[in-house]
Amino acid sequence: SDLTDKTIYLTATADRSSFKEKAIYKNIFLKIPVLEFKNTKREDNHINMMILKYNSYPDLKSQFVCKGRKGFSMINFMKYNMNKGSLSFLNAINIFLNTVLEKEGRIVIFVGLIDMVFYLEQYIKQTYPKYQDDVGIYCSKISKEQKEDTFNNKRIIISIYKSLGTGADIEGLRFICMAEPYSSAIIAKQCSGRLREKGWYFELIDEGFKDCTRQYEFRKKELIKKANKFKEITIER
Repeated sequence: SDLTDKTIYLTATADRSSFKEKAIYKNIFLKIPVLEFKNTKREDNHINMMILKYNSYPDLKSQFVCKGRKGFSMINFMKYNMNKGSLSFLNAINIFLNTVLEKEGRIVIFVGLIDMVFYLEQYIKQTYPKYQDDVGIYCSKISKEQKEDTFNNKRIIISIYKSLGTGADIEGLRFICMAEPYSSAIIAKQCSGRLREKGWYFELIDEGFKDCTRQYEFRKKELIKKANKFKEITIER
């Protein structure tokens, strides 16, 4: 092109180039000014957050099983919540549901384990018969048609974060309950980010497990940053 004064080809990165190519990179490309633009947009903190803390008082064996060889086991923890820890876990779920069911808006509950998805579906249908037709599940063990029906039509959606945590927006979503343990601040931001204005984000924290508390404290700063209102409530046994 007539507008091109000189064409220079470099192989790979500067670190992998020859001595001559390094000199070209240093003398030409590093002298180009870099324009930096600061993001002046204020953090979007329109979400209300409520952290429900409870203690299932796990025995030593349960704590050991949930600890796992590679750190805290979310799978074993959710299995515990279907057995020995079910009373405390379901009590926390009840408090969440009693808080939001009479309000407008759709509800998503993340429970971390497919078996727990089916377990909680049956529990909610039996405990809240008024809403049994509103309950749907979203996981890999149901058909595409069932997923579409749940996604488009069901008011109460039970799923796991890996299945439904990101992706298409759920129309009318107002409440999220994160009942599966996690430590990533990125997940905290992405999950709560699914909500729009006046949305409520809940988390369930079993303080009987030190790892649950530790993970929560690790991500708490990110949650507070996203929150318009932030509350921590301890559920007495």
